[in-house]
Amino acid sequence: MSPEAGTDRSQPRFLVDIMLGRLAKWLRILGYDTVYEHLTDQLVLERIRQEDRILLSRDRELVALAGEGRAYFVRNQRPLRQVAEVIRAFRLDPERYFFTRCSLCNAPVEKVDKDRVGAEVPAYVLQSQEDFWRCPSCGQIYWRGSHFERAKAWLHRALTDRGDWPEEIPPGRGDGTASLRGDQRSNAT
Repeated sequence: MSPEAGTDRSQPRFLVDIMLGRLAKWLRILGYDTVYEHLTDQLVLERIRQEDRILLSRDRELVALAGEGRAYFVRNQRPLRQVAEVIRAFRLDPERYFFTRCSLCNAPVEKVDKDRVGAEVPAYVLQSQEDFWRCPSCGQIYWRGSHFERAKAWLHRALTDRGDWPEEIPPGRGDGTASLRGDQRSNAT
């Protein structure tokens, strides 16, 4: 994780429509600036133009309204195959920016000292990990836990498209991250 990677303006910036929430989360995990909000079609079209974003959608009419070069129709219906499709279509580097953005709110994460997160992560994590990142917007805490490697392995399987990989990544929420609930709002990466 690198603080600069999450703000690389040479990379495409996306607006993902409401039908593609899991794709949006994965694009954020991959480090790509991805807006995902419930918006009217008119607001979607305004935002992609104002913010120089590419619309990703399964709504053919909305893609047509956005115009050529402004939108991409996602053909796959299965979320994990959608990720591979978008990576290929836009020639995204799936590893360069891995986990440099908050998967919850899209802000670039920042490296923080271990002593600043001690009260917010489980003791075993504090003992086993040295590097931590925090989202400056929502406060989510990230670290490279065991799911980090599982997420990378899933991504590799998705991109090789062998057809024998599961649609979901166990455990966690299906996005390669584990979360803590209650007063320990943390997310391992």
